[in-house]
This record gives sequence, C-alpha cells and structure tokens, in this order.
Amino acid sequence: MAYTLLGAGAGLLTQTLRSGLSIADAAMAAAAAGGNSFVNDGNVQLALLNTSSATVTVTIAAPNLQDTYGSLAVAGLTITLGPGNVTAVRVLTPVFPRTIYNQSDGTVHVDYSAVTNVKVAAIQMFRELTQ
Repeated sequence: MAYTLLGAGAGLLTQTLRSGLSIADAAMAAAAAGGNSFVNDGNVQLALLNTSSATVTVTIAAPNLQDTYGSLAVAGLTITLGPGNVTAVRVLTPVFPRTIYNQSDGTVHVDYSAVTNVKVAAIQMFRELTQ
C-alpha cells in the first residue's frame, strides 16, 4: 500500500504546549485513500475530523507491540469516528510511542475505512522550557 506522507503544508502542524491547541480545518489534509503516514519522534498526536454522514474507522498500525512473554501481535489502535452530519466529529489522539507504532522507516501508518469528508493532521508537540 502506498501511504501519503503528511508533510509541511499538507497536514503537518507544529504546536507548543503552552500556546494551546487550535486547529483550523483548512490546516488539515484530506485523508488519503491509500492511507497516510507521518514521521514520528514519540511526540506526535493526530487530529482527525469526520464531517461525513457515515461512521469512519481509523486504524493506526502497531507493528512492534510486545509483552514480557514475547511478541503479541495486534492489528493496531482502532478509533471510531461517528457520523458528523450534524456537528463535525473531532478526535485528538495521544502521542505514539516509537517502540510500538513506528515502522522500520520511522513513520506511523494510518488507514481509514472511508476517506470522503475525513481530514487528518499530524501535530508535532514541543514542550517549552521554563525556569
């Protein structure tokens, strides 16, 4: 499957924790039919938006999940976005630990059950140092 990389100007946003989080729909990228990917340093969150009248399932692959007894295979993290025909359904995920979610190339893969009227943004979170 060919994943579309979320990059600068196409769904990759930078946000500091102090300034809060405000994501304009225009800053988000349309979900790609072949799935999206983003470079993950362990401080990236996904913002997902569903304005369609259908429920959409988003799956984030977890190729490296292991427990203390060895490998434990799972398909990944599944997020259900309910229909957004009355109000848009917005979801902000937690960050993705690299040891669980990163592919061998350092990206995370995101798949969708449908992409019509679905938007996504990868948000690079930075902590501001204070004294």
